[in-house]
Amino acid sequence: MVQISRRKIDSRVWDKMFYLFFEILGKKQSRNDFDGLISGVLSETERIVIAKRITICYLLVKGIDTNSICDLIKVTRATVAKSSIMLSANPLLKKLYQRNIRNERVRDLFVELLADMYGPGNYGANWKVTLEVKKSIQKKKQTGI
Repeated sequence: MVQISRRKIDSRVWDKMFYLFFEILGKKQSRNDFDGLISGVLSETERIVIAKRITICYLLVKGIDTNSICDLIKVTRATVAKSSIMLSANPLLKKLYQRNIRNERVRDLFVELLADMYGPGNYGANWKVTLEVKKSIQKKKQTGI
């Protein structure tokens, strides 16, 4: 577990620290920049823990059941419950996830539409590829990822 000093930080300094944190992490232009920064600042364990927490919250907001989340991400039910409490206590966090999910649903709608238009049974369709696409769509609906 990560250890934090017991000494309190002045609120003005705390605000400046979080502003700097946002400026450095929140405004990256590419994934490579972000990966390089995160790899330099956080240990491998911290990156895994943060990524799992974000994914658990995302899947909870999407409505995926607890058992599926536990199996998919390899976490305990207690970890999922803790994330659920975190989400219910912070409505802004839930709103941010919902906005991302809304954009994803529009994108998925177009993928499904194209799969139906050019899927199996249509002239000239590659059955192997279209069946794989259809299976991946079904898997995404079940697992959320």
